[in-house]
Amino acid sequence: MLDHMRQSAAGTVVDFIEQTYFHIELYADGLVWLRRTPEPYATLNEVRRGYYEFFEVADQFRDKRTAAGAPPAPLGFLYDVRKSPPPRTDPEFEQVHEDFRPRIFHRTSALVVLVKTSAGQMQMTRMGRKDGSRFATTQSEADAVAWVREMMAEASPLGD
Repeated sequence: MLDHMRQSAAGTVVDFIEQTYFHIELYADGLVWLRRTPEPYATLNEVRRGYYEFFEVADQFRDKRTAAGAPPAPLGFLYDVRKSPPPRTDPEFEQVHEDFRPRIFHRTSALVVLVKTSAGQMQMTRMGRKDGSRFATTQSEADAVAWVREMMAEASPLGD
């Protein structure tokens, strides 16, 4: 965790958490940058554990912002999979991710997935189309940051 805030190209980072499967940057404006680590999941239960650990951080961040009097605004998730292990397309693996998508969208309607390749972009689009999930996918870091912030503003009661 950070002892003080630091600036990055995306804004003011107020906290940084390192987990086995994710490095999480929390930004002052509610952006949650979830960076997938290269560590492969050993089992499907490890996938679930990774999600639960991330949800705990995101929920604590939301609660802390609310307690500090932050204006009511949604969190925005930027899910960066550029350094993730090689993609898996086995049905059991995809099903676990599909099972967790409603829990993600319960926490935010602002989700952008940042991928490394066109193939990754196609896989994410296919997965989202399969279950009707609504999120943006891009290979551009600048676009990802801009899009997630735009989605946050549109979802915010203050964005009206």
